[in-house]
Amino acid sequence: MKVFLALSAFFYLPPLFAFLIQCARVIKNIANVIIRKKDSKNPSLIFLKANQTLGSFEYYLISLRNPLFGLFFFFLLTLECYNAIFHKPLSPLCILASIFFLMLNAYSKNRHIGVSLKMAEFLRTNPHVHPSVFFKTTHLQLGPFELPMPSSNEIELVNPASVSFKKHDRSQQSYTLLIPTIIDTGFLAHTSLRALKHVGRDFARDVFDCMASMWGKRILDLFSASLTTTGAEQLADLPGKILLIFNHKSQLDFVLTFFCLSHVRRLSGRNFRPRFITAKDQFVDNPFVYNTLGVGRLIESVDMVFIERKKQKESIKNLQQAAQFLAEKDIEIAIYPQGTRPEGNVDRSGKRRDAGYYTTFSRSSMHADDGHLKKGTAYLACDTLIELAKRNRDEKLHLVFIGIRGTATVMAKQSLKLQTEVDIEYEVGKPITFDASVGEQIQKPDGKPQNQSEERYLELLEHIHHRIDKHLADCLHINENLKHRYLLDLQGTLRFTQDKLDWVERNLDSMAVKTNLAYQILDRIYALPPQHWNSKLDIFAQFLMKEEPLDRFKKFREEVSVEILRNLKSKMHGKKVS
Repeated sequence: MKVFLALSAFFYLPPLFAFLIQCARVIKNIANVIIRKKDSKNPSLIFLKANQTLGSFEYYLISLRNPLFGLFFFFLLTLECYNAIFHKPLSPLCILASIFFLMLNAYSKNRHIGVSLKMAEFLRTNPHVHPSVFFKTTHLQLGPFELPMPSSNEIELVNPASVSFKKHDRSQQSYTLLIPTIIDTGFLAHTSLRALKHVGRDFARDVFDCMASMWGKRILDLFSASLTTTGAEQLADLPGKILLIFNHKSQLDFVLTFFCLSHVRRLSGRNFRPRFITAKDQFVDNPFVYNTLGVGRLIESVDMVFIERKKQKESIKNLQQAAQFLAEKDIEIAIYPQGTRPEGNVDRSGKRRDAGYYTTFSRSSMHADDGHLKKGTAYLACDTLIELAKRNRDEKLHLVFIGIRGTATVMAKQSLKLQTEVDIEYEVGKPITFDASVGEQIQKPDGKPQNQSEERYLELLEHIHHRIDKHLADCLHINENLKHRYLLDLQGTLRFTQDKLDWVERNLDSMAVKTNLAYQILDRIYALPPQHWNSKLDIFAQFLMKEEPLDRFKKFREEVSVEILRNLKSKMHGKKVS
């Protein structure tokens, strides 16, 4: 028992020091004399390092220490009370230690709440602060000695449009980066939840956007990555409602979006407030993400919409809710039309090479030309127009397309290993604008269309769905990149002559005018293991040179798609692959 009490005292050193310092004014005054230079108002470097070390110790331990030790001492005190009731021998040491550590536990918890609220206000007033400055300040505030917050003119800032945390070392893959990622994510989420609980919703809403931006910055910092955002300046001049439409490659897409758009201000003067349509099974049904990390509980409180991906009727209701939110609230709704992440790609040596675009198909949709996209985004756009027409027919709806490159290199779908030294790019494409008056001319059908309004709804739906696919592909430059990669492989690996290369390129361009079928095939070929590439690429080249009919290309696409499903060997979109 004595050993355990000594261990408890060690783990509670930071709050114990802080408690003693606050309770004993004499100790605090002596400490101020010792730790401060005679000719300077600033603390000495040794003191700062000691305070930061103890604060870091407290930061990384408090989430586990307080609940575990608190539960243990509560149980111990309960046991001693039970013994007292039934006249059994009591242990004064156990009683005193339990009361003392429970009080220290409560003090530590309240102090942590105070530091969280202080850091929330610091970030709200300094939204572009460097992540290392923010977390260093957090650790210093959690140390036993009270320190003033840094002033605005003393802190280092970062520019969301172009920022690099790269150390220019050799790129590495590691599981260990998950530990600080999880801890920092939990701290930021629970800080926002504390702001919501103790201050209020308006303050918490501002804090959330700042914290979400800091989340993205911190991830880039931990992974030694860089981020470049291009084209975002055109968003500042868009009046009305905005629907943000992204391709989806990695779990980091959600994290980094808040940061990459944090420097853009709307015409009303406020910053962007992206609110995602997120998968309910990932953020709500997962207790670790919802409660332990607090991410699910947090985004539930800030107008994000959870979609039930496995139940079609429920997902339709969720999209309708998102349309109402976009029409009524002062936010931007963000969505991934692909509905899921593609499997990560590799190069011929097996090194990660981001992820594809046309590979997010299912068993039932692999035959369709648009099988890599869900129609939910088009439904959302049409439903939003109807909702806007009910409220203000002069309003505008802008569909803004943002292509993401590089996130799957950092964190691929099939692996928890995180890769460092990666360049990530967000490219904002040219938006599509609709007048809300369009919503007066359409009506959502319940089944087969019964009138012209319902028929126009379906026509608009198909039109928007097609344009979503085209604009996302343009933002990603996916077709140009696939063509360049393919021609290099034909020349370098398959040893095609220049005449054959020109022949293939000419027919590839001719086919691309009519359909993206050729690029769908190429993207899916490169999603296969590298040993399968040469034969498939050669067959595809022969088809192009022979100018085979489209049906033959579609059959080949199906063959490649089936092979992708076989190589997964387990599940795709929740269904077993035979």
